[in-house]
Formats: sequence, structure tokens, C-alpha cells
Amino acid sequence: MSMMLRKNKIFNIENPVKKKEGEIIEHINPSNNNEDNSLVVGENVTITGNIDAKNEVKILGKVEADVNAKKIIVGKSGNLQGKIKTNVFEISGKVGGEIEVENFVKVLSTGILEGKISYQNLQVMEGGCIKGELIAKEQSQDKSNNLIKT
Repeated sequence: MSMMLRKNKIFNIENPVKKKEGEIIEHINPSNNNEDNSLVVGENVTITGNIDAKNEVKILGKVEADVNAKKIIVGKSGNLQGKIKTNVFEISGKVGGEIEVENFVKVLSTGILEGKISYQNLQVMEGGCIKGELIAKEQSQDKSNNLIKT
């Protein structure tokens, strides 16, 4: 089945409906699959405000916003400033602000991370830079649950 994306709607273009002789209307088939929803902010694009995404946000442009997403990727050309909350954070560009990461932060060799950063796991590749306050979160697993009671 051939599908076409236009203005965040998916159209089925294999089974077009004819309105008049020679005129074609597209049959609308909206996708309800929320698992694939993601946001990509392209290069030369600037966004300000708030972003709340259930899945992935990839930033290649400039974002000045509070961002809440399952996974955030800031590409080499990306710049993100604001209050950030995510489970997984991968940084190749520049990021600044108040950052809360529930699971894993990875700063790649071209990445710059500045601000107040709370995290559970942190990896900084050679060349990557972190400036600011680092707050290591405790592991969420309760170690007392691993004890055998007699």
C-alpha cells in the first residue's frame, strides 16, 4: 500500500476516489499508531515554547523551550535551551538549562551540556563537555527486595 504524508496526515494514494472525470480526491486513512510519533526539528528551524512528546524528539535546529519526552536527541547542529525532562538523552550539539534525566545521558565528542543536570547514568565521550552542577540519582531498584528473608 502506498502512503503519503501531508500536513501530519497520512493519505492512501493507491485507491484514489474519482470525483469528476479526470479529477482525483485522495482517500484519507489517518494513522492511529502513537508508537511511531516523533518530532524532528530540522536545521535552520527555531522553536520557542513548550514541547510535550510521548516518544522521541530529535533537534537539529534551535529550540528554546521546556521539553518533556521519552527520548531526546540533540544532533551536531542542534541547540536546546530550557527545562528538560526525559528518560534517555543523547547530545552531539549544545544543551543548556535545568535537565532531569531518569535513565541515561550520553554526551558525544561534539556535545556540550551546561546547567543543573540530574541523571542516573552518564557517559561522556572523549571531547564531550559538561559544565555545571551534576546530581547523581540513586538507582531506582530497592536493594532490600533482593534479600532473602527467613
